[in-house]
Amino acid sequence: MSKIIAIGDAKTKIIPGYGEAGTMNDVIFTNKMLVSAYKQIVIQRGNGKSIEDVLSMKNITKNYDSKGYGNGKVTTEMFVRSLYKEAEKEFGPVDNRTPEEKAMARLKEMRKEKEAKDKGNKK
Repeated sequence: MSKIIAIGDAKTKIIPGYGEAGTMNDVIFTNKMLVSAYKQIVIQRGNGKSIEDVLSMKNITKNYDSKGYGNGKVTTEMFVRSLYKEAEKEFGPVDNRTPEEKAMARLKEMRKEKEAKDKGNKK
């Protein structure tokens, strides 16, 4: 979409695979919607939220749902699941460990790194 936005102008018409022709304003709005929803989903995943948790958060898509965006071939659930899967690809699985467990794991990593460094300095 960013490529379309970069090369399009006010006269550009978007011909979708189905539905009505669109305008650059439609592309810009859709791009903002995707970026906004994706960022919110990434934040929630970072907070340890599962896909079910995110789906129950109606506030992520409420502004778009109120305009009928989840009523077509792509439902709100399909849309959120798709973005969640993209976030999983980019950031890996959700880390549901407690802060203490994360801190202990990091401490173990740091000890291993220090031991490896010390062995390297002894040679």
